[in-house]
Amino acid sequence: LLPLWTPYLKVLFVLVFALIMHMRLVAMGMPPAWPNFTVWAWPADVLSPLILAWINAITVREMFLITEALAAESKAHQRAKGEVEAAHQKDRHFFAVLSHEMRT
Repeated sequence: LLPLWTPYLKVLFVLVFALIMHMRLVAMGMPPAWPNFTVWAWPADVLSPLILAWINAITVREMFLITEALAAESKAHQRAKGEVEAAHQKDRHFFAVLSHEMRT
């Protein structure tokens, strides 16, 4: 999955998401940056969608990593459970043989 997350694609994803976010904010009634272009309006109009997009890209990546970690942990837990069950089976067999020997 590494080629999917090359830096170029990540930046492209962030820019596309920022554009979508900006369009959604404009649709909700946020004034676009160009009619009232001041120093203070620019960060709110341009940077906030970029920051939101960057957080979203990081969040998607983190969710993927957490899912992978949970799957690996679940697999390890199943393996450990199988090993414990095998050890219990061995112990039961040992004590069955021992009790049989003690009876005879």
